[in-house]
Amino acid sequence: MASLSDLDRRLLEAIQQDVPLVPRPFERIAGRIGSSEVDVLGRLRRIRDEGLISRISAIFDTRSLGYESVLVAAKVPPERADAAAAVISEHPGVSHNYLRTAAYNLWFTLAVPPDSTLGLDKTAAALSRLAGVTSYRLLPAIRVFKIGVSLPLAEDDEETPGEKAPDATEAASRPSCKRFELTPRSQAAVLALQEDLPIEPRPFDAIAARHGLTVDQMLTMAEQFRACGVMRRYAAVLRHRAAGFTVNCMTVWCVPPERVEQVGAVLAGFREVTHCYQRPACPDWPYNLYAMIHRRSQDDCRSLIQRMKAAAGIAEMQEVYSTKEYKKVRLEYFSPAFAEWETCHSM
Repeated sequence: MASLSDLDRRLLEAIQQDVPLVPRPFERIAGRIGSSEVDVLGRLRRIRDEGLISRISAIFDTRSLGYESVLVAAKVPPERADAAAAVISEHPGVSHNYLRTAAYNLWFTLAVPPDSTLGLDKTAAALSRLAGVTSYRLLPAIRVFKIGVSLPLAEDDEETPGEKAPDATEAASRPSCKRFELTPRSQAAVLALQEDLPIEPRPFDAIAARHGLTVDQMLTMAEQFRACGVMRRYAAVLRHRAAGFTVNCMTVWCVPPERVEQVGAVLAGFREVTHCYQRPACPDWPYNLYAMIHRRSQDDCRSLIQRMKAAAGIAEMQEVYSTKEYKKVRLEYFSPAFAEWETCHSM
C-alpha cells in the first residue's frame, strides 16, 4: 500500500465499483478521476504487475444462469486439513476454500451447473467422502443483504456504525434473480465477459472476436445482463492481502427470526462488511446471519465488531477467522471440467 498514490487509490476504488461497458473503458475511467487514458493504463499495468489486482471481469448471479450453489461447513481432523482441502479444491465448482477457527474448520463454496448429473447434495456428499470429512453442513443463502462491495483504500476508512456503503445497489437486500434462458449468442457473451480483461485501450475487441461476437453485440448483451440482474457488476477484484487487508473474519450471528431483516440491513450498512447473508441455523451451529469483514489487523476487526454489536443490538455471535486460503477464484461458467469431474467421481 505504501507505493499507492492518492490517484492510484481513487483509480482502484473506481474500478472495484464499475468498469464501464464501452469500447474504451479506461478512457471513460480516466475522465471520472481527472486523468488521461495513457496514465490510467500505465498505473493499472504497474499495479497489476505488483499483484494487487486479481481480475477484471463480469460478476454473474450464479442462480440466474441455472447453477445451484451453497456454502459448505465441514469438520476435518486438523492434521488432515491440507489433504482434505486439496481434494475439495479439485472440483471446478469450488471457488473459495478456507481453513477457519471454528468447530467446523473447513469452509468452501460449491456450485454445480444446470446439467449436473449428481446435483448439489450428491456432489457435496461425494466431496466429503473423498476428502475424509467427518461431518458437514450445507448452508445455502436464504437472503442476500450485501455482496461484493469494494474495499475502502483511503487511509482513514472507518465509518460510523450503520453508515451505508456508497454502492447502494449492492448493499440493498434483494431477491435472487430468476433463471435466464440463454441463447447460443448470449452464452457466448457470458463466456466472453468472464474472461480477464486485458489492460489496453480497446480491451474488448480480441475477447469478443474469440467468441464470434462483435464488440457492440457483446457490450449490448452485457448491458441486458446487468439490467435484468444476470450480471451484478463488471468490475475489478483486488487481492485483499496485497491491499493491506490481511485479516479475514467471518462474523456469524444468532438473530431472532423476526429481527433478521432489520439486523441484516444494519450489518450490511457497514462499508467494511463485504458480504452479508441469511443462512439456515443448525442444531450444533445456531447462527443464521453471516457478515464477512476484511481488516488490516485483528485489533481492527475486534473494534469494528464491537461497533457492529452495538448497532445491531445482538450479543450472541462468533468471530471465525480464516487461517489459510486454499482456493479463491471466480467460477468459470459452462466449463467442460464439471462433466469431467462427475465422470471420474460418480458414485
